[in-house]
Amino acid sequence: MGLLDFFRKKAADAAPPAAAQAKRLASVGRRPPRRSFDLGGASSVTEGWPGRGSRSINEDLRARLLLMRKRSRDLAQNNDYAKRFKRLCITNIVGPKGVGMQAQARNPDGALDVPANERIEEGWKQWGRRGSCEITGMLSWVDVQRMCAGTVPEDGEILVLLVEGQAAGNPEGLALQVLEPDALPIHLNRELPNGNRIVMGVEVTPAGRPVAYWLSRKRDAYHSLQEGDYVRFPAEKVIHLFVPEYPNQLRGIPWFHSAGVRLNQIGAYEVAEVVAARLGAAKMGFFTPSESEEYEGEGEDDDGDIITEAEPGVFEKLPPGVQLQTWDPQHPNANFDKFVKRELMGVAAGLGVSYPTLASDLEGVSYSSGRLGTLDERDMWMFLQDWFAETLCQRVFEAWLPRALLSGTVQLPLRKLDKFSAVRWQPRRWAWVDPLKDMVANEKAVKLRIKSRRQIVEENGGDFDQTIAQLEQEEKALKEKGLLPPDKEVGNGKAATG
Repeated sequence: MGLLDFFRKKAADAAPPAAAQAKRLASVGRRPPRRSFDLGGASSVTEGWPGRGSRSINEDLRARLLLMRKRSRDLAQNNDYAKRFKRLCITNIVGPKGVGMQAQARNPDGALDVPANERIEEGWKQWGRRGSCEITGMLSWVDVQRMCAGTVPEDGEILVLLVEGQAAGNPEGLALQVLEPDALPIHLNRELPNGNRIVMGVEVTPAGRPVAYWLSRKRDAYHSLQEGDYVRFPAEKVIHLFVPEYPNQLRGIPWFHSAGVRLNQIGAYEVAEVVAARLGAAKMGFFTPSESEEYEGEGEDDDGDIITEAEPGVFEKLPPGVQLQTWDPQHPNANFDKFVKRELMGVAAGLGVSYPTLASDLEGVSYSSGRLGTLDERDMWMFLQDWFAETLCQRVFEAWLPRALLSGTVQLPLRKLDKFSAVRWQPRRWAWVDPLKDMVANEKAVKLRIKSRRQIVEENGGDFDQTIAQLEQEEKALKEKGLLPPDKEVGNGKAATG
């Protein structure tokens, strides 16, 4: 037996029988699938998708926040849709009159202490006037709210300092100072001897609780600062307003962070289309002189290229021997509107608003789809209103009330501070999409006792107690004038009998 025959025999002896081999191959296609996640796998469609990585949200923000904020500010200043969204935030979170405060102090029997509540509300109103509540004297309390509601979407965050004592410049000894987030340096990160650490200007305990804010004296985060250039403010004196999206997040993220790239591309595309359309509208013609005639055009640059511009109503000469290559820009593109609309739909989804609202485009919007989009959008605004009232308004009120009681601007006993601290915040509400249908639905809900009149009034931005008082005064005035309330008049004005 030769050497080659020997190895062939060994291979044949080691191979399984033909039937077993066929059975094994047939079972491969019937193997039960194993559970897995496509998002975490590797394939041709996921190639080039690195993912966020294993860094914490604070590490990501430390590396990217400054650039994100610069780009977000550029969008808010120069992009029409971004500016529109910023105005929507101010309009829907704060509204024309700001977030209203309704004092809810109650007597031991559970009834509202109306005189005390009226004093608290009047004192709050007086403190909130322009020249009183804000350190520069240029802003009212409503102005401060609007500034915060407009800055947070653009910058991701804003700082409000509680200035106390004589520096406040008012009887209560409390005023607000609004600062851009640049005052909180992102590059300030270090371990402290007491076990705390500073993360992007925020001092936190080992458990991650913010206890202080290290603010730049120069209020500028874009230059190098020395050790003595920071001022430590206790967390009780600083309102750091931002919407947390991740556990342990210490700095705010601009709200344009997901839609910003697309917004910028839309803006650049629109500019390109406008320029191309302008050139297309300006195309005219050229004269070609004979070779012996001297060229009298715009001339040539240092590289020998012809200098020319496309202007309407202009006919230029070409140099001898130069021929014009036909160029016929057909812009704006026929699919321009559809493309921009599709892109804006993605932007609107990223910002949490409907496309018709963001683009001010109601063409083709039916009542049903418009109502559905409006109701879904209002849920988002109400979420932001609750966040705004709890994070800003409640903090400011809790700092103001004891000082107002102590200074006498609100003449109520300080010992009952807990009683007088009960308040309810009433943000703006919106007109009904279909007033008649909604009023009929509310009327039925009251009759079925699944909804109260107070709830209906508050849903529409009103104060139930004030509404009742106004109705009482109105009916009293009508009776004094010998008139009947409208609901008691019948047909030709005669009162119903029996």
